[in-house]
Amino acid sequence: MAKRTAHQHKFILYKDLPLYECGRCREYGANCGYKCNKIDNSNCRFVLHKVCAKRSNVLSAPVFSRAKFDFQENCDHKMYSCTACERPIKGGFYRERNRPHMRLHPLCIRLPSRLNSPAHSHRLSLVSARGIYTCGCCKKWRNRVWRYQCKESACKFVVDLQCAKREIHGIPMSE
Repeated sequence: MAKRTAHQHKFILYKDLPLYECGRCREYGANCGYKCNKIDNSNCRFVLHKVCAKRSNVLSAPVFSRAKFDFQENCDHKMYSCTACERPIKGGFYRERNRPHMRLHPLCIRLPSRLNSPAHSHRLSLVSARGIYTCGCCKKWRNRVWRYQCKESACKFVVDLQCAKREIHGIPMSE
């Protein structure tokens, strides 16, 4: 069962959910999530990502392993964007203690440092680097800082965070 939410009903983990918006971070999800279990006529549709339901108040991110990020509940400042995926922050997020301009979605702070992608034969590493690249999954040109990149010597394969989030968390493509 999910904990630490102001929602008044109980939750159950489901593994076959259609597209939903998480009630905590306001990012989209699909497949796995905690759904409100209210069975009466209230027709409650409150759903949380698994990582949002079991959130920690303080976390570290793989790229910034020495930094500590604190959870900020229900941000309504739409002018902020996630440092990792550069998409707008519409709900709860993590803010770095010593550099408050660094903000991460709960799904982005939980991205693994390494990724096995079905689109590539080598293991990919989460990196923070500047430069234009083509995503090996969606084939779009990107200029985002965080990405998954192959570390093999002659290999230039890169995966954008939107495509990586789709693979890891079941997030649908949105651009």
